[in-house]
Amino acid sequence: RILIMTFKVILKAQYDYEAAADDEISFSENDLLGVIGDDGDDEWYFGCNVSDPSITGFIPKTYCEEVT
Repeated sequence: RILIMTFKVILKAQYDYEAAADDEISFSENDLLGVIGDDGDDEWYFGCNVSDPSITGFIPKTYCEEVT
């Protein structure tokens, strides 16, 4: 079984983040995160850790920067 996802943006985590709610994802500094959507929210992206795209959730924008 192969999962193919298209991301709007790829982010690099600048800090570790431990999910504070069930709809958020945890990640570690330097993890690559794929953005699926942000719905115009100023504080959160919706996406996944590229290493495990089967788990999706909200990602705080202040913990990441766009990979160029």
